Amino acid sequence: MGGASDEFPLLSALGLYAADIRGDGNCLFNALSDQIYGHQDEHANIRARVITHMREQADYYKQFIDVHPGGGIRRNPKRKNAGAYSMPSTNTAPPSSSEIDRVFESHLQSMARGGTWGDNMEITAFAAAFAYDVKIYQRDFAFIVSPNPSHETPSEQPRDPTSARPTAHIAYHAWEHYSSIRNLDGPHAGPPNVLVRVLTPQEEQAQKDQLARTPQVLPWQIDVVEKSLPFLADKPTIKRALEASRGDINAAVSRLLDADEENANSSIGSSSYQESSSVERDQDSEDDVHAGPKKRQDRRRSSRGGLQGRTAKRADAKGAHALSNIASFTEMEASSQESLAGVPQSSAGWDSETSSSRQDAQSRTSCASTQPSSVEENFTEEA
Repeated sequence: MGGASDEFPLLSALGLYAADIRGDGNCLFNALSDQIYGHQDEHANIRARVITHMREQADYYKQFIDVHPGGGIRRNPKRKNAGAYSMPSTNTAPPSSSEIDRVFESHLQSMARGGTWGDNMEITAFAAAFAYDVKIYQRDFAFIVSPNPSHETPSEQPRDPTSARPTAHIAYHAWEHYSSIRNLDGPHAGPPNVLVRVLTPQEEQAQKDQLARTPQVLPWQIDVVEKSLPFLADKPTIKRALEASRGDINAAVSRLLDADEENANSSIGSSSYQESSSVERDQDSEDDVHAGPKKRQDRRRSSRGGLQGRTAKRADAKGAHALSNIASFTEMEASSQESLAGVPQSSAGWDSETSSSRQDAQSRTSCASTQPSSVEENFTEEA
């Protein structure tokens, strides 16, 4: 019946489940189509309308695109990962207006092609273009993306300002996939008519107990993180990073990369650097019995390369991480916990709803937002 209860214990407690959605690169738009029309067939029309809205509001959405020196492009990190990748370079000038225009247009052209996955920026644009709230569920919390009235596209049938906006309910999986939310009691086809149950105190306690028993880290997540790193890390270390990131792969990789760079910075200039490198080689040699000479050679080169080599590997790690995520999913913060998304962090209002108590759902901060000076979309976290 779609998403398992151990992946989304919050959903099962609320009487909901994550219905199966095609993972063809259109999963976000497939899920939104299922929410609005009761089937996935309108994904192309939703995508086209979202892109049209983004083009009409280009000045607003350009702030979500990160332009690298020399014409490179990178979608801004997910909300939970913004702190990891948003440090500006002190050695480069900011991109020109023409560079930003070119990169933004390139993104729109890429997004217009079917099979290009969308993330938080597209969710934000959908909310504004369709005048919808979008409630995004993760393992143990949910948050709502609400459009700012100044960026809403006027609908053909004006909405009564006193009435509540309709809500699209979607789930974001740790492996960077979106699903449509439906009621456990149905309907399982056609318009979902999502009805969120109100939990009794006993049910709230049962949900807490289930969350405590449900592991946040699965073996495949450890494997993905391990393959995304430019250096060797033992599984207990990766597991701790995933737990600290609440199961989000992007955020876990960011934590480990940051920790490795901090270690490199602290070791450079230290009189005992060579000694500590020797100790590392001795410890590595135990694993090298199984890993072979190539791994041993790579690790020695990494230890001796100093900060410059580690910095270069960090850049390679981001590319490797993206490829690993694509392979495991099909963004792919974190940063999950959502690929979510695409809205600057400075104006986001988050009210955590883990049934009975508020909690901070933003570990590093979806799939796609930096922190510009002005932000207007509303993010409300709830359970």
